[in-house]
Amino acid sequence: MNERFPNSITPPKVLGFTLVEIMIALLLGQLLIMGMGQLLIAQKKGFEFQQEFNHLQDNGRFALDQIVADIRRSNYFSGVIQTHQIFGTEGLTAAAATCALDDNSWGRMLEQSILGLNDSRLNPAGDPYDCVRASDYLRGDILVTRYAAFAEATLFQDEQLYLRSGFFTGRLFRGRDATLTANRITDPGRKTSALVAAAYFVGRSRDVHCRANAMPALFRVSLAPSGLPETEEYASGIEQLQLQYGVDQDGNGSVDRYFNADQVTDWQAVKAVRVWLLTRSRCETGEFLDTNTYRLGDVVYTPNDHYQRQLYTATVMLRNRV
Repeated sequence: MNERFPNSITPPKVLGFTLVEIMIALLLGQLLIMGMGQLLIAQKKGFEFQQEFNHLQDNGRFALDQIVADIRRSNYFSGVIQTHQIFGTEGLTAAAATCALDDNSWGRMLEQSILGLNDSRLNPAGDPYDCVRASDYLRGDILVTRYAAFAEATLFQDEQLYLRSGFFTGRLFRGRDATLTANRITDPGRKTSALVAAAYFVGRSRDVHCRANAMPALFRVSLAPSGLPETEEYASGIEQLQLQYGVDQDGNGSVDRYFNADQVTDWQAVKAVRVWLLTRSRCETGEFLDTNTYRLGDVVYTPNDHYQRQLYTATVMLRNRV
């Protein structure tokens, strides 16, 4: 008993955190938040990386499928086996490595159902392949194919080119001339289809998705309803297109050797086509560095940058050659 202060009560101890404990708690909390932030950032980057890769895969497969399909269809003119049996009010245009923009002659070169230009928009004579404009063309080979559409035409557009074919002969005409006597045939198996001509090349994309530099894309020139060549962007992210052509040199019907386009002297002797297609992501990925070496026909490419890439290849036999 406290004799000096008989009625006093000892105050209880006040419990709490010291300044050091508070500082340690704050530090641990900050480290935890930073760790969670880094995890979220890593997950976001991983998602974006995979999203870009999925995009380039989808576009690569789509582009390759379309090119392969057009190569396989080349020289398909329904029942007509020999193109010199095709007449009509339009008739054929002589085969040439040219492409006029102001008339329908490009679509009428049926005797040249497949053609290539090697790493250039210039033809063997040194003249530009006009329907592949210099402002669009970026790099790589140019591939041209021609064939008749599988679907039978039921409506006719005035200037569009059509092929009416049977087993032995054919008629080439514009839609407005479909009923003329010169375009009639009586062959069995008669069918009328729109004529298809297509030219593929790698150009400068009009896509503005996070591009610091010009983004590459696959372009396709095709016959418009006007009968004239019309260019459209077909698949973004296609960085390189290379082709080689399997030639039957001894006339036995099989491929003896593959050549670049500028080495082919007889396009009628081409029996197969090798295709290389290199796709690229739309955006760079910071930590990723592509130092791979890609071999595409006569091109060897080592990019050394931060874009993801995927290389697609195919060998296509031409089904409609005799």
